[in-house]
Amino acid sequence: NNFNQFKVSNIIKIIVSLLFLLFAYFQLNDDNPILWTFLYIIPASLYFFKYLHKYKILGNILICGYLLGIIIVVFDNSYNPQMILFSKKLNEIFGLSLSVAWIYYIFKNWNSVSCS
Repeated sequence: NNFNQFKVSNIIKIIVSLLFLLFAYFQLNDDNPILWTFLYIIPASLYFFKYLHKYKILGNILICGYLLGIIIVVFDNSYNPQMILFSKKLNEIFGLSLSVAWIYYIFKNWNSVSCS
């Protein structure tokens, strides 16, 4: 039973990591593809680089950096509102928020993570 839970948990983590890779691919046609592709590759790769999980400071830095990114996007007035469902600003805030949640989840199993 524990083995099945472990297996399902790992499958979910792999699927979420692959979704972040897909998000990174979608950024290739962005106005700033290098920045946004990189911002999605980081959370996508964290599960696969398990040896990084023991470094609490890395989790803290990543989470604080992504939260700062959300604040910057919120107050940036230069966004073009042309998107299919949501504004570009809302898409980027949502993507960064998902990244924060995923990074926290990955690191919480090994260390407590906080911005303090």
